[in-house]
Amino acid sequence: MSRPRFRATVLAALAPALVALFALAPSDNKASAAFKGTNGKLAFVRAGDIWIVNAEGSNPTRLTTHPASDRSPRFSPDGTRIAFASNRDGDFEIFVMSARGGDAATQLTFNEGDADRIPSWTADGTQIVYDKNFAAIYVVAADGTSTERKIADGFVPGTASRGDKVVFASATNGGLVTMHLDGSEQRQIPARPSVLTGRPTGTRSSSPGATKTDEMSTSCTRTDRRCRG
Repeated sequence: MSRPRFRATVLAALAPALVALFALAPSDNKASAAFKGTNGKLAFVRAGDIWIVNAEGSNPTRLTTHPASDRSPRFSPDGTRIAFASNRDGDFEIFVMSARGGDAATQLTFNEGDADRIPSWTADGTQIVYDKNFAAIYVVAADGTSTERKIADGFVPGTASRGDKVVFASATNGGLVTMHLDGSEQRQIPARPSVLTGRPTGTRSSSPGATKTDEMSTSCTRTDRRCRG
């Protein structure tokens, strides 16, 4: 595959996660972040609850009415389930529920004091990849039968529509990394411009320090509300 085509494929896989990143800030009654499922519907968040709507905007349906804040809904590959992040137990964890709605949901992660967010389904629908504390990428079984497992340092994960490839932003240099779920075949893709900031990353010099533009891009607004869970 040519380099331009490869990068386009990577960015396409990462795009939904980036949308989720910028939807993390509370938005009162405004709707934010729409994620299309294979069933033709869109899932989005409004006032802390998850809604779905037909692609043309008809029949908006509220799926959750929980007093907690539900975020980052993602349809499973077959369109029957939705993974999302919620602070129902006090901090943000990953949950899965039926795409038909209701507040009954299966909690997949249990990490007091940590923030698990931005879930992304693997192509076969058996696992969910997610971001922990904007610092590490984890994976957990979608049916809750296994505990979480760390697979890389990084943030804002996305998954391929086929195979078991994962793409995420590197925790070290702000570029993109692709790899298999088992950690093999890691490939670094420098971010130019940074998909997280919209600014060029610059080039690293031979001096010990990074360039100013590197520092700007790799920080990714860690103090910005939009990057917080």
